[in-house]
Order: sequence, then C-alpha cells, then structure tokens
Amino acid sequence: MDRDSFLRLVRASSSLTLTCETLHAIDMMPPRAERPLRFAMRVAGGACTYLSPTGSAFTAVDAPAHERLLSLAESVLAAGSHPPAVDTALARDLTTLRLSVEGAPDGARTVTCGINHLVATREIDAPAWVALLLAFADLAAPHTAEDLAVWTFVMRACDLSLVAPQLDASRAVPLLPRTCAWNVPLRPRGLYLRLGQPPHDSPLYRLAATDHGVEVRPVESPGIEGEPVATLRFEAGVTARWAPTAGASPYRGPSEPEVEVFLVGNGAVLVRAGAQGRGVFLQRA
Repeated sequence: MDRDSFLRLVRASSSLTLTCETLHAIDMMPPRAERPLRFAMRVAGGACTYLSPTGSAFTAVDAPAHERLLSLAESVLAAGSHPPAVDTALARDLTTLRLSVEGAPDGARTVTCGINHLVATREIDAPAWVALLLAFADLAAPHTAEDLAVWTFVMRACDLSLVAPQLDASRAVPLLPRTCAWNVPLRPRGLYLRLGQPPHDSPLYRLAATDHGVEVRPVESPGIEGEPVATLRFEAGVTARWAPTAGASPYRGPSEPEVEVFLVGNGAVLVRAGAQGRGVFLQRA
C-alpha cells in the first residue's frame, strides 16, 4: 500500500467526539460540577452515537458526511480553542464543548470552546466552530426537553446570522434533508411551511405565534385558512412538537416524519427536515 492510499484509509477511519459539560466557577476557586455531562457524541464506523442523561440517538453517517465533518473539525483544530468571555461577576456557569479527533495522521488532538452563561448570546464568534456545531446539531436529533434546551442554548451562543436561515416573503427557502432551521422567529405575521411543490401534492401550513405558544393552520387557498391542526404550548419539562405525518421515532429511520416542528422559545420554533420526503420549504408570511 502506497502512502497516499494509507493516508486515505487513516482519514476514513478517523473518529470525532464532541462532549458538553457545565461547571460552576467561583472567583479564586476551582470550578465544580453542577450537572452531569450534558451530552456526548461520537462519529465512528459509519455512524453517530448520541448519548445524554435523558435521551439517545443512533444515526448513519455515510462517507461524504464523514469527510465533511472531518474537514470542519480540521478547521476548528486549526483555529484552536475558543475561550469563554470574561465577566466582572464573582461567579458564573461555564459550558465547555470539547472536540477530540482520533486516528488522524498527526495523532489525536483536542480543542475546547467555552460559553459564559452571563454573556452567552452570540458569544461564539468563530465561524469554524459555528459550522461544526451546526453539523453536529443536525446529527444530534434532540427529542427530549432537556436535550433541546441544551442545543438551543448552544445555538444561541453562536452567531445567529449564520444559524438562522435568511427568510423573507418573496421566495421559499428549501431546508436540506436531515438539517434544522434553529430559532426561527414567527412574529409579526408568522411562517409558511410547505411540503413539496406544485403541481404535485404540496400541503401548505402557516405557523403563527400566540400568547402561549404556536398555532398551526392549513392554508387551503390564498387568504383562506382552515381550523388549527395543532397548538404548541409552553409547558415546563415538555417538548412541544408537531409533525404533519405519523410515525415519529426516537431514532432516524424509515418511520421518520417528513418534517418536525419544535417550540424552542417565545415565538420561535425549530424546524427539522427528515431524511426523505417531498421536500421542506420555509417562507415568511
């Protein structure tokens, strides 16, 4: 085997691990753990395993997807660790994301990304980290309320201009299979969600913010909407979710719905496209 073939083999067998933990740090004292490990993800052997205290998922990762993740990880390794922001308080919670790449030609390498909870919004201003975290978030498939809260927090720490799709009322934006649109605001007029495109079967829905959550209405014709098919309400410890098709499962597989909508904040939703289907399109109302 020549050197190039050997390096390709080593690269294809490389594994990536991403972990997330939160510590409470008091000035002049060592940080102490307040919670268990928030989640751990490992990409190896053609699959991604996701584990957390409240959920798990197992997702197939083909060779092109593995290569993309590895390329993103290499950009993060080149950029180096991203320290948390500094504050003037006496204590704060610090979340640390730790990326480890094993099996690369230059050996195992690890970098970290810190988030200070006191200044968390848009704290991660490193494009390489943002791109990598988006890719891992799409693989995570957070279904429990706790997992969704953790990933929503991480996404909000990223530059939201790179996270939220650029939506307007003039055109529909496709959502790629197995990807998420994070923290999509619904105000002031709501969001159109379409499955497929005419002339084929193409149901259209409008998602609108209410005082207590989100209302989903089918659009029967321009300006005419039907009765709500779902109402997502805020409830502590519960993930409010809606899918227009049946067959949701805790793992990505043949029974995965075409699209899922999760309530993640006050007037904001997460929209996740399934692996198969007619296509998911988003547009401002």
